[in-house]
Amino acid sequence: MKKLAVLLVAAAFIVPVVHGQTVLSKNAVGYVKVSIPPGGNFNLVAFNFRAVGGGDMTIEELFGTDQLTQGVVPTLADLISFWNGATYDSYFQKADGKFYSAADPFGASVNPTVTAGQPFWVQSPSTAVTTNEVYLMGEVVGAASATQSLQTSLNHLNSPFAADLVMTNNDYMAEGGTGGLVPTLADVLSVWNGTGYTVSFLKSSGAWGDANDPFGADVSPVVPVGVGAWYDAKAQFDTTLDRPYTYPAD
Repeated sequence: MKKLAVLLVAAAFIVPVVHGQTVLSKNAVGYVKVSIPPGGNFNLVAFNFRAVGGGDMTIEELFGTDQLTQGVVPTLADLISFWNGATYDSYFQKADGKFYSAADPFGASVNPTVTAGQPFWVQSPSTAVTTNEVYLMGEVVGAASATQSLQTSLNHLNSPFAADLVMTNNDYMAEGGTGGLVPTLADVLSVWNGTGYTVSFLKSSGAWGDANDPFGADVSPVVPVGVGAWYDAKAQFDTTLDRPYTYPAD
């Protein structure tokens, strides 16, 4: 996936308040550029921002009306798929700019939300012949920390902050993760690398190991900003991430 570094911009917004007063608020906004390869191929990407002003962003707000390949049915359009813990909820955009469920393409339009740190698949239609470059833009999260709940089995994972998720910055074992001598006995992290996965596992020591070399040296897995990953947990636990930058701060 082609990816640009996050661009931080001090953007001024005029916010009206009571009695005719106004408040000038400065926010940091940014973006990542992701690629949707042609010919029905796919990419696991992530949204590392929030809506301007805070909160989740809808997919209409995230993609706009001129970035995705549109079609009357899912097979003719770019497909956006979110993991719900058991299967995928998939959506596509028609020429009216609205999104529709791939499971009900002729039903009413829908507009689900995307949470900061939420990965999802993007897939081109088989008829696409060129790579589609898409910009994901939003406000940089300024919260001091963020907690993610990891369920038993597969979880989509990325940082809710506009920065790479460095796995060694957290003590996943202390938070409830499961370490093991070999990958089959431990929590496993699979980071999308554009064509497949780079796989690591949580060791009994709390360090991370290379799943292809379980008795080798420790590794430091990183989930890049804009890139999605899987965390396969042996048991449910919550992990809390601290904001990895000083600005912005809520």
